[in-house]
Amino acid sequence: MQVGEGAEFPMGVDTYSSTTITPLKYGRQCGITKEMVEDGKWDLLTYNIENIGYVAALNEDVLAIASLAAAATASSQLVATVGATCTVPQITGAIKYLEDAFYGGDSRVLGVSTAVAQDMREIDLFVSADRTGTRDAFTQGLIGNVYNTPVFENPLITANYAYMWVPRFAYAFAEKRPLTVEKRTETQRDWTGACISQRIATGYLYKESVVQIATS
Repeated sequence: MQVGEGAEFPMGVDTYSSTTITPLKYGRQCGITKEMVEDGKWDLLTYNIENIGYVAALNEDVLAIASLAAAATASSQLVATVGATCTVPQITGAIKYLEDAFYGGDSRVLGVSTAVAQDMREIDLFVSADRTGTRDAFTQGLIGNVYNTPVFENPLITANYAYMWVPRFAYAFAEKRPLTVEKRTETQRDWTGACISQRIATGYLYKESVVQIATS
């Protein structure tokens, strides 16, 4: 804001809105008999706990995807293709939505379903950009970049859907209890086990920072 010589700088006043995210409790228990502990060829209890942890991680993905879908629905920012495959115009159309909402200068991410990921592999531009020789595909699910946008495949995304979003503004996790493992034993049953729980939730923040791409 322009200020005249000797004039006082005006006071800037920001306005804020509020978003309520209420964590919910998720959990599961596992248990094995002492005989199984004694006779097992590996640590069965630890193996069971690790599997439950994997399920918890998948649940976090489900919650995040649900927030992306809710944001895209609320903003009505949908790039639909008339064909059965995702093509370059759909990708650039999603980028334009973000640019029009003043998110063009922010880092963005494209998350795609397994079906759309196959479409992406058929795009020459994408295939050329994907020839980087990194291990990110194995460690992070990254399958390449297009227009400086990392593309991640997630089979939990609804078939024929993809989401482009700006991580800083799209959604937030509210965690009241991190993933917690509490071991316990029941002497009367000669049994040992564990309870694994967490309290967590997600919610979208700025709906205009998410765009949905849909193929037919």
